Amino acid sequence: MLGLLPWERLPGWLLGPLMTVFGTCLALNEQPYSWRQFAAIALAIGGVGIFIHWSKKLRADGEADATSEK
Repeated sequence: MLGLLPWERLPGWLLGPLMTVFGTCLALNEQPYSWRQFAAIALAIGGVGIFIHWSKKLRADGEADATSEK
């Protein structure tokens, strides 16, 4: 059912934490020091990066709107 979800249309503040949680769960359930575990860790780090990027983007857009209102 989750495969039918349009993942590219989810906002980063939602997609980032989902990727982080999913990557962490995968990393904890894989063989230690395997390529799959490293890929899962990369997925979790990517999720954190997406969340930070979108948070900064939303904050910058909000500040631009606040300065244009004055």
